[in-house]
Amino acid sequence: MTSSFATKFASYNAWSRKLLMENKKIHSLTYAAQYRTFDISIVGLQMAEGWRLSVQINKWGRPPMALWRDRDNLYPDFNCVRTAGLQWSKDFIDDSMH
Repeated sequence: MTSSFATKFASYNAWSRKLLMENKKIHSLTYAAQYRTFDISIVGLQMAEGWRLSVQINKWGRPPMALWRDRDNLYPDFNCVRTAGLQWSKDFIDDSMH
């Protein structure tokens, strides 16, 4: 599972770098948080039509355990991206603890 995640993460990094190079008007912001024993990274990509959301969850000292991109929604600003990312992360972590 880790190698599959690593492949997806590398693919996402290549996709985001290509996107940033093709359109110089794209900006990104990152928000870092901790919940229980997990590190959460929330990345918002500002596109012409709105913000896209990406979330990565790591357990402290271990490889990434989750990467999620919200491909269905556009958000009006980074605060909305951050809120949605934190809510998804909390739900994911709480579900994985049971």
